[in-house]
Amino acid sequence: MATKAKKEEPIKEEDIKKEETSKQIIPHEKLNKECDNVDFKSITKEDMINYILEYAPKDKAWFKQVVKDNVKADKNGKERINFILIKRAFCERYNPSLLPKAKSKESILDMVKDW
Repeated sequence: MATKAKKEEPIKEEDIKKEETSKQIIPHEKLNKECDNVDFKSITKEDMINYILEYAPKDKAWFKQVVKDNVKADKNGKERINFILIKRAFCERYNPSLLPKAKSKESILDMVKDW
């Protein structure tokens, strides 16, 4: 039985290493207003929390309220967090240039106008 326990331990360590490499946290410097090359989708909750703790500790209460406002109960009574709205509020406050831009659709009338 001791050999089975030894075989399981290295597997767990490998799984932990894989998880650590798959989740690469964006450094806080990348979320500063000077840096606009971070993708909106790549911002994680850890990035937002670390950014607030490091650069804006006075905004902890604001962020906590934003999170509370975006927790809703679904039809089964389970709490659901709307992470996209939380991320959007965070970006609106700290770096609005990271927000996704709406694509303008050209109507068919505008397309054939110059024909």
